[in-house]
Amino acid sequence: MKLAQACAVIACMPAVALAAPQVLLDSELNELDIRTLVIDPEDSTGPASADNPKHLRLTNNHSSAVECSLRPEPAEQAWTFFPDATIQPGEQAELRIGGDYSTETIRVKLVCEDEELL
Repeated sequence: MKLAQACAVIACMPAVALAAPQVLLDSELNELDIRTLVIDPEDSTGPASADNPKHLRLTNNHSSAVECSLRPEPAEQAWTFFPDATIQPGEQAELRIGGDYSTETIRVKLVCEDEELL
């Protein structure tokens, strides 16, 4: 019986190794009503990777347009682009989460500001 349990644990290891990294999101929303949601890769048949990245969906529930940008935290050095978007009230935008996806956690910072105050 213990052999069967050991085989079951070993069989699960590759699935754990292929698990997509978690996204640790630090948000600086400046009192704006912005909803955030991490979206899995578009190609759901494969794991998240630099070629099949996760996205951050932003919904602007604020009364005016907002400018949002996504930046890597200092420990993340594999980013080559820094996505941003202007989102009108009631609309959504998706920002690609960069990195090489070789770590368990990808750390990003979202900064949003009211366009009227810029």
